[in-house]
Amino acid sequence: MINAVRTRAAAPADTPSAPGAAGRRQRRVVFKLTFPNGKIFVGSDLQDRVTYFGNVDPELVARDMTPRQRNDVVLRREVIWESDTATAEEVATVEAAYIRALGADDPAMGYNPPAQPRA
Repeated sequence: MINAVRTRAAAPADTPSAPGAAGRRQRRVVFKLTFPNGKIFVGSDLQDRVTYFGNVDPELVARDMTPRQRNDVVLRREVIWESDTATAEEVATVEAAYIRALGADDPAMGYNPPAQPRA
């Protein structure tokens, strides 16, 4: 199972908290989007932008919703892992693990593309 413990330590009180503050590395996150139909998408963001929702295929989502449902859509974006120190490669590894563990790559459960077999 994935270690869901958050790795972010509290910053000292005198540390600037604004994104991109000098000397401070940007928080990196793995998030889970939950759509009104219960399907999920797992993504990551190396800049922790609250308005970033990943690269969900809009055609897949549209096929699962009626025209009426498309008039009022509420998504939930939940940070499921975070780090101030992880490399981009480490974030990608954690993201892939969550995709598999949560079944987000199963078309019946989620919108992540199925993993490609390794050569």
